[in-house]
Amino acid sequence: KGNDAESYRDMGLTLHNLGRHKEAISAYTQAIEFNPQDGIAHYYIGIVLQQEGLLQRSKQSFQKAIETCPHLLPAYRYLALQVAHDKNRNGAIEILEKAMENHNISSAEIAFTLGDIISGRVDYTTSKSHENRMVDLILENVKKKSIVCFGDSHRSVFNNLNKIKCINTGAATAYNL
Repeated sequence: KGNDAESYRDMGLTLHNLGRHKEAISAYTQAIEFNPQDGIAHYYIGIVLQQEGLLQRSKQSFQKAIETCPHLLPAYRYLALQVAHDKNRNGAIEILEKAMENHNISSAEIAFTLGDIISGRVDYTTSKSHENRMVDLILENVKKKSIVCFGDSHRSVFNNLNKIKCINTGAATAYNL
């Protein structure tokens, strides 16, 4: 039987990767009912809500993830990106600096995002993210119009990127691809 919170969280991740977002949120919520301090479940809810375009609710989930699991650095990054998207550049910088200061660690992802926001190299207030700009440049370079991505949960990093179609496969198929 194991840890019920972890089991529900794993079920939520599977449902999320299958694109069954409503059911994934339900499973993550069950994980939180078993363990209200499950910051990872709050984080995953934030990711699903973000993908569904429910940004205010997503921000609340990322904030709860940080409160309950302060070492979960991706939650700081996603929260900061949403705050930047809301045209609150200083608030986004503050979140990222807090992540770095409070944990006395260096995270390349946090540092690069902070650098992008401070320098203005990337305008996170638009829907055209840095990642989508990179995809456009790659496609232009290889003279293609789109990319098809196959995989298990690891392909989720490509979710919501323009011109990349993600197709979920089982773990064994993904491994053998």
